[in-house]
Amino acid sequence: MTRRGLAGVTTTALLASLPVIALGPPQAKAASKTSTMAQPALQRAAATGEPVEVTSERTEYSQTVANPDGTFTLTQSTTPQ
Repeated sequence: MTRRGLAGVTTTALLASLPVIALGPPQAKAASKTSTMAQPALQRAAATGEPVEVTSERTEYSQTVANPDGTFTLTQSTTPQ
């Protein structure tokens, strides 16, 4: 057997021995969390016609705002704000 053939067999054997982990789409979990936590901000933005910060999503480097049209705006920075 050649080196190339041996490398292919070894790689296949190693990959076959790895466990398989089924993961759901990450967006589904994030979307449900965000929609629940951001609901009051979305409602207030719709009622006032003004953007409202989603304070539960604020970090040193980002700010999320609920817009009156039901969308969100994420502003990120490379330095703490």
